[in-house]
Amino acid sequence: MAYKTEKTYLFWIKRFIRFHGLQHPEAMGSGEVESFRDEALNSPSYWLEFA
Repeated sequence: MAYKTEKTYLFWIKRFIRFHGLQHPEAMGSGEVESFRDEALNSPSYWLEFA
């Protein structure tokens, strides 16, 4: 795996965990993934740092 790809995966994993109040990913399910996805898609602030 490319180094930049790894960094990007880690970035999104950390963001997901922080979004859910530092809950361990094993304790979460599809509902949490969907709420994170919906927030990321509907919130311009999620994409500002990529602009």
